Amino acid sequence: MKKVLTIIVACLLMMNASSVYAANAKTVPAVKTTAAAPKPITLTINYEKAELNPGPVLQNNTIYLPLSALSKMGITVIIGADKTTLTLKKQWNSVVIALGAATIKVNNETEKLAQPTVKINGALYVPSAILSKYFGKGVRWDNKTKVLSLIDFDSQLHLALQRNDLAYFGKLLNDGLNATETIDLILKYQQDAAWIQAALKAGADPNPYFYEAVISKQAGAVQALLDSGKVDLHSTPPIMGENSYLSQAFKIYTVYGYDSQGKRKSFKAPRSYEIAEMLVAHGLQATSTDAYFAMAERETEWFDWMLGHGADPNGETLKMVTVDESHNAIAFYDLLTAVDRPATQKLIVSQYMVTGWNPSPENMKNLEMLVLKYNASLSPLSQPQLDRLLYLAQSNNMQALTDALVAAGAK
Repeated sequence: MKKVLTIIVACLLMMNASSVYAANAKTVPAVKTTAAAPKPITLTINYEKAELNPGPVLQNNTIYLPLSALSKMGITVIIGADKTTLTLKKQWNSVVIALGAATIKVNNETEKLAQPTVKINGALYVPSAILSKYFGKGVRWDNKTKVLSLIDFDSQLHLALQRNDLAYFGKLLNDGLNATETIDLILKYQQDAAWIQAALKAGADPNPYFYEAVISKQAGAVQALLDSGKVDLHSTPPIMGENSYLSQAFKIYTVYGYDSQGKRKSFKAPRSYEIAEMLVAHGLQATSTDAYFAMAERETEWFDWMLGHGADPNGETLKMVTVDESHNAIAFYDLLTAVDRPATQKLIVSQYMVTGWNPSPENMKNLEMLVLKYNASLSPLSQPQLDRLLYLAQSNNMQALTDALVAAGAK
């Protein structure tokens, strides 16, 4: 009996222990798991880590920047009196944007905005695309590493040029620097052809700044641009009027640029046969207008060169020189101010006016060369004009020219 009682008690104890375990199992709460906090954005400005408070934010798959980031990129930020309107300015660009607006004003022109300006924790934020689209800044986002890279291309390009750091220039190009626009600054810093070649390799269009390369007489740059095979020598910028690139190689210019410290400077760019020869080697021929400019400036060698490289001795130009014999006066014009436009004038007539007014040795030599070496017809000249030239030829003991004038009817 005692043995049976012991077994019953043991069974009861086991049942009680199971009940307690079951009860405890019901009261233990389930373990809750939480998602990992988003990885903070690492910001770099011009390749150096930057700490901003508040910092950039990723929201709705858009990177938003605090206003301090814009200031760091050289953009002037003006907050309107209503605290919801922003005006962003950099050089010639002006952007006006309102909080939450779907449009934006860029230099007084309204455009649609993909993502609006927002307010986060009381601070105004703008979508990062504004930096790249309207101000030409570099914006690179690595979603895997959560690194946002901002690059002020303008200041960094100046820095690369001042340091003569071609490798850094290549890095900027690789990160999105506008290759075509770099050619302008490369020329202003008078860097060598390797810089032009790097820009061309990155996809630069050689045409927009070819004019600057020619007038600044940077032969290495001109050659590099021509070697691209993409320069259209017959399509010239409006600033050239009807001048050819050969006229630009002939003319003397004062050009503005930068020294190695980034300070503005000016330098005189002389005439360049080297560049003229490059242009001819790539298919450009001189025109009567090119020859006229050399003749008007009494540059005998250049006049000869132009006539020997395609200029028509019997051609005509816009009427750019006139003589008022009653008032004993001569007037010169350029292509933009040519008198009686679109009236034209034969090259030999222009030569007569210049020589008849000032029979200098250079002008007499040009007349002789035009008539004898290049066989310009004297028929466009009037009888009084022929007679005047005959008198000048005889006075200067120029027998061959005298004979040619007599043969043409001069008395």
